[in-house]
Amino acid sequence: LILNFFRSFVVSGVEMASALLLETKFEWKQRWVGIAIAACFLCCIPMRLMDGLLRARMELVSWIYLLIYISICSTIFLFDFGGASSALLLLLGDSILFPSMYQAEALCMGIAQQHAVPGSVLNSEGIVLLKSVLGALGRLFGPTMSRWLIEVGSQDWYAGTQFIIVFSFLVVFRYGVDALLVSSNPPRDAANQQVSESHT
Repeated sequence: LILNFFRSFVVSGVEMASALLLETKFEWKQRWVGIAIAACFLCCIPMRLMDGLLRARMELVSWIYLLIYISICSTIFLFDFGGASSALLLLLGDSILFPSMYQAEALCMGIAQQHAVPGSVLNSEGIVLLKSVLGALGRLFGPTMSRWLIEVGSQDWYAGTQFIIVFSFLVVFRYGVDALLVSSNPPRDAANQQVSESHT
């Protein structure tokens, strides 16, 4: 559930910050800014196709780790490299970060549903409710924080914060979700099969 907050924070922040930077710093027209951001979201389609191909060949947890590592690497493109190419690099980072974060978080939520605790606040319905609340909080604070970092600091401040949040996603997954799978009775392969069937 914390991972859902991180994903919402990062994705909503990237969307707002990219639109702000393209329009004010790089002086793009609003029309082209909207088209560029929409194109970044469309990269979720090839990521979903890649997920279908690789998840059958990789252990679920390994695939999630790979998605997180890809997300971390993509934040490098959010930094200001100077020149006109910096706008294209920013969009490249968005195109990688959007789908990889979404896919990693979606798979983690599948694991959460498989480990729901009946009769508690963390049952299936409770998880869905908490996911909605934390997702809304992430969408509230993400754009606000990103805009503030750009206006008070710089693009690099914003990019550095995104890197920290995505890295925190990795830490929480490693010591939270992955540790849970290792300590649970069903072996990881069984959990992998269950979540894959649930996600499908």
